[in-house]
Amino acid sequence: MSKKVSLDEFAGELNEQVAEFERRYRARHEHSPSMYPLEFDEDNSGLWFEFFVGFCSTGEL
Repeated sequence: MSKKVSLDEFAGELNEQVAEFERRYRARHEHSPSMYPLEFDEDNSGLWFEFFVGFCSTGEL
């Protein structure tokens, strides 16, 4: 029998990943602000999603 995963579990895991991404990104920013900026122009704001998906896929920034 397969285990069921609730929306709450999924959302909780996603929130944890977002928090970990933010923590690691900010730490990288401290050491290399030009490589890890905290803002992008609106027309480049999709980079946040790309960076996050890459982080979720590999665990790396």
